[in-house]
Amino acid sequence: MTKKLLTLTIGLLMFSVLTLKAQDNETINPDSVYTKVDVLPEFPGGMKALGKYVDGKNHYYPEEARKNKIEGKVMIQFIINADGTPSDFKVTKGIGYGCDEAAVEAFKKMPKWKPAQINGQPVRFLATMGYLYGL
Repeated sequence: MTKKLLTLTIGLLMFSVLTLKAQDNETINPDSVYTKVDVLPEFPGGMKALGKYVDGKNHYYPEEARKNKIEGKVMIQFIINADGTPSDFKVTKGIGYGCDEAAVEAFKKMPKWKPAQINGQPVRFLATMGYLYGL
């Protein structure tokens, strides 16, 4: 029997809002979460490394979902903090059968990112990523 693989949808879904140049005179608030930044956050090794990370041993397709032939996309929103740590994970679109929880658990294991920047300063950034489950 062939093993069914989990497929990751990254593209630029990760950053659901277009990056726009921040105003030069903008005051950076360390408690604010930004969606418009000068420099996007970066996973260590880039997008290719991110794809390998989430499509590998850090994620699984739950048995209940497999048995019930559940397919679909789980969207996760999270914050990449100014120190690069990902946090505050929230399922914004789920498919159930353990897939939502499995996606969040994979995200919680992520290493630190290179943080987003405005005017050369690291800032907190709101990101969205999706996992595509299928048989």
